[in-house]
This record gives sequence, structure tokens and C-alpha cells, in this order.
Amino acid sequence: MAVQLKGMAVPVGVNKSGGAKLNPKTNHFNQTLALAFAEGGDKDPFQNLGISSDVIFQINDINAQAKIKRRIEQIANKFQGQISLDPEMPVVFKHNKEGELEMTVKYIDLATDEEEEFTNVFSSAATGR
Repeated sequence: MAVQLKGMAVPVGVNKSGGAKLNPKTNHFNQTLALAFAEGGDKDPFQNLGISSDVIFQINDINAQAKIKRRIEQIANKFQGQISLDPEMPVVFKHNKEGELEMTVKYIDLATDEEEEFTNVFSSAATGR
């Protein structure tokens, strides 16, 4: 009998019996990737979670976009064998509003062989928006 892996739901929740709310493997994996590609607010160098929050002050800068792309590649390497970045256009940036940068990461989930994408919007607190 195949074992179905599960992981904790994000945001963390409680099920009907008072235990930790769980998600099936596919949902848990997508949540894990979303957290990995999101803005990391932790300055702890041993954790190195997500994308540095320093980019929110440089969001219209080409150098900041290059830093984000490099970080996305580092994160994707941690999921080697599970995802592959889209070779054509792995990271796409859009400037929708002043002080905002929309980032879309396109990748292939190697378990399902389907193209997936994750979108995050970085905003600068300096703009007051």
C-alpha cells in the first residue's frame, strides 16, 4: 500500500479533533515552494529563508532584479529533482504601480510534469502605498 505523505497546512490550523491541520503532499509542496519564493523577513544568516527583504527598497533597480533571479535559482537548486525552472523564461518582472514589483516564477513540477507558476508582489514602504 502506497503511503501518502502529508504536511502541515499553511497558515497553520487546527483540525476538528484538535490536532494540526494537514494538507496532502501536492498542496504541502506548493505551499513550501510559495514560502521559499516569498519575501523572507528573517535576518538570521543560518536560516536564509525566502528572498531578502532588502529588495523592497530597490524594486525598480535592474541590479535588484538580478539579485532576485540569482536567489530564485539558489532556491530552485534546493528542490533539485522536484522542480525545474522554465528554461525559456524562469522569472518575469512587471512594474504595475509606482513602488511595486511583481515577480512571477515559472517552473515545471517534475512529479506531475506540469508547468506551474508562483507570483509575488514586492512593495516599497517608502512610497507610502
